[in-house]
Order: sequence, then C-alpha cells, then structure tokens
Amino acid sequence: ENGKCHRDQGTRYIIMVFSIVNLLKETGQLVTEKLLYVLHLTNIIEWTLYISTLVFMDPIQLFKPTNVTTSDGTARLECPGGIWEIGAISIFFAWMNMVLFWRRFSRFGLYVVMISTMVTTLLKVIVVVLLLVVAYGLVFLLLLRNQPAFHDIGVSLMKVFTMTLGDFEYSSVLPDPTGDDGDETTAVYFPELSYFLFICFALSMIIIVSNLLIGLAVGDIGAVQRGATMERLSMQVSMPDGVPSMASM
Repeated sequence: ENGKCHRDQGTRYIIMVFSIVNLLKETGQLVTEKLLYVLHLTNIIEWTLYISTLVFMDPIQLFKPTNVTTSDGTARLECPGGIWEIGAISIFFAWMNMVLFWRRFSRFGLYVVMISTMVTTLLKVIVVVLLLVVAYGLVFLLLLRNQPAFHDIGVSLMKVFTMTLGDFEYSSVLPDPTGDDGDETTAVYFPELSYFLFICFALSMIIIVSNLLIGLAVGDIGAVQRGATMERLSMQVSMPDGVPSMASM
C-alpha cells in the first residue's frame, strides 16, 4: 500500500523502536559480560530475533513492492518473497525467546529446562542418526528414483527422515513390485534389493533408532528433573545480577 510492504505504519515504527532499544540493551550486556555473553544461547537467539525483526520492518526500504498482474487482469503490488522469509524467522525466534524466558518461572520453568536438557542429549547422537538417514536416502534414491518420494536427493532424505519418525507407509514406498499396472511412478525395478534394504531400514531406523532416541529422552527422567530444578533456581538467582552490571556502565 502506498508503495510499501507494511500497511500499519504506526505499528511498524513501534516495533522498530522496540528492536533498536533491545539491541542497545544487548550491546551493553555484551560490553559488560564479554566472552561469557557469547556463550549463552539465549543471547544469540535475541540478537537474531531483533536483527531479523528490524530487517523485516524494512526501515530503509530495501524491499520494494512490484506491480503484478493477476489472472483476472487486475494489477496489484506484491512484496518480494525474501521479506516474508525474514518475517517468518523473526516470528519463530520471538516465540523461542519467550519459551526460554519462562525458564525462570516456577510453574512452567521446570518443564522448559527439562526440554532443553533432552534436546542437548538428542544433539549428542543426532550425527549418527543423520549418517544413517543419508545412507538410506542415497540408497533409495538410486533404487526408487522413478517414484515421486525419492526422485530427488533432498526429497529422498526428507522422506527417509519422516519415515524414521513414524511416517511409515509401506504401500507408498513399494506399491507395485511387478510394475504390471503400467505406472512408472509406482514400479519397483529392483525388487529383491529394494525389499532387503527396506527391511534393514525398518529394523535399524524405525525399531532400533527410534526407541533409542525415546530411551535417551525419558530413560533418566528423574535425574533430568532434579538437574532442571537446580538449573532453574540458579537462573532465578543470576537474573538480578545483570541489573547492577548494566547500571554501572
């Protein structure tokens, strides 16, 4: 509207001021805490949030709308797709930042810290899981490339990953081993090897790896809860410590 991608200009300016103020606050904390500041994931999330939000608000008009003619012949202004991608990033990190902020509160903080601990545990084994996903993804790409689910390496890896998480549809992966229906997108041209590797995938990824991840996440839930309680209490103690440091600047 009026050559701009944002209609509500008042809200836009309020958000820009809010982002700039918070960036100045984070800069002050960076000067005060130095290396310790960089080591906290929350600070990285906040920098990404405020910068992406400021870019999304586009204070210097980097993203210019273009005239687009629709199918019915009417002309309208359309903003470039990049600005919406940046907006999606800012919204995602805004909610993630809010969830992490709740760690300091007694009612919800314990569960947020427990989830963070489980994610950390998952990241320790995710490399091995990704190697297996790549292995099966490349194998199915070669054997079942005629099928839409495996026609491209990216699509094949995503299909294997979702199958590992439970999106297991046998009829959509090996629907027609004989190819008698005449549809090339459902035919399996190497049925013996395809069936063998598919069984290996089901045993190793769906049964073993999935249960391993679940066991790592909830196997020692008592210790995770005790550790999360102590971590939440330490956050509540350390939260006021930053106030005198900022005030002394």
